[in-house]
Amino acid sequence: MKAFLITYKPATENPELGWPIEELRRLVKTTQAGQRAIEPWRFRNLKDVKIGDRVFLLLQGKSGPAIIGYGEIAGRHENNSGDWFVPVEFETIVDPTVECLADRDAVRSIEGGDRFWRIMSSGVKLPDSVADELEALVVGTSPKPRNEGFISNPDWERDELIVALNFYLQHRPSPPGKNSREIRDLSDAIKRIGEKLHPGLDPSATFRNENGVYMKLMNFRSLDPSYTSEGKTGLPRGSNTDKEVWDEFAV
Repeated sequence: MKAFLITYKPATENPELGWPIEELRRLVKTTQAGQRAIEPWRFRNLKDVKIGDRVFLLLQGKSGPAIIGYGEIAGRHENNSGDWFVPVEFETIVDPTVECLADRDAVRSIEGGDRFWRIMSSGVKLPDSVADELEALVVGTSPKPRNEGFISNPDWERDELIVALNFYLQHRPSPPGKNSREIRDLSDAIKRIGEKLHPGLDPSATFRNENGVYMKLMNFRSLDPSYTSEGKTGLPRGSNTDKEVWDEFAV
């Protein structure tokens, strides 16, 4: 089964191409009522689209990237004023001002997915590896509440980064999988450190969780010449402190 990424940006951020939040909430209410929520969505490429293919809805803009819905292709495409639209039936869709299925940290932890989270088009086919990780991450999971629209975890502190880097160097350039016991143990250790470094923090469910910790390891991998010399990139967009810690300790 193939999988496609469709995108949503609030009309408040992009009046010309965005979609009103009220329209999205209409779909949310429909699914909550146990009814079929079908909406035509603009697709970039129709070559491989078939009924039953998986679809993931990506929130873009200031509050993204985050996954806020998934479903499947529910019918044949139609042309509307020169644009092709495909009916999508949502199995689950949530109000992004309140909750999400996978937040920014979780989405960015997916290896190979970074170039898709910033894509300008909707209806883009996903590689199997990215689609499989997205499916494992969101399908069948409960929505996660968000504070004031979205949870924002504090930036990583130097001590947290040193612990993560030490783990990375012990396993370079290919750390254990993010669902492994080793990553869970690393997450638990960094959570304990982080809670002391961020006094008064009311930690969210995503604070230094396995997804976020694994993503940080992938940030380090993007700095590792033993990995990048093969023409690979790792996960970019780490912080300046990531590089400072790498330069100091990765000898």
